[in-house]
Amino acid sequence: MKAFILSAGKGERMYPLTKDTPKSLLKLGNGSTVLDTQLHTIQRSNINEVVIVVGYKHEKIGDKVRCYRDKGMNITTIFNPFYDLSNAFVSLWLCQNEMTEDFIIMNGDTLFKPEVLKKLIEAGEGIYVAIDKKEKYGLGYVFFPEVFFCFL
Repeated sequence: MKAFILSAGKGERMYPLTKDTPKSLLKLGNGSTVLDTQLHTIQRSNINEVVIVVGYKHEKIGDKVRCYRDKGMNITTIFNPFYDLSNAFVSLWLCQNEMTEDFIIMNGDTLFKPEVLKKLIEAGEGIYVAIDKKEKYGLGYVFFPEVFFCFL
């Protein structure tokens, strides 16, 4: 199984925090980044390959994943040259040649509990969407709030 992490965007709504840093590399309260948290969760799952779509400040994400590669994690990156003009659908379209087995798609700025990933993997054949329901959605939720796709 493969995981696709869509992490090409500029994160303009989080400016100035994202002025020099992609959203996925913002530090959390525990000192790790969003991407660290995702990759640690993926490492503990049945996922054997990670493809990260990068764009904005892509070299910083490349630097971050190098240590995971050095530890044996199978991670590749795909550059989205249209990251400044496009959205997650274009990033996903750029992955089409990598969709050769079961896969999970996640946004590069989404945190989730390991149980969510475990349930998606164990769900069996089908197409699944995990959603974090909220009482009220703010303006920041443009397309899909905290959604993961699993195509089996």
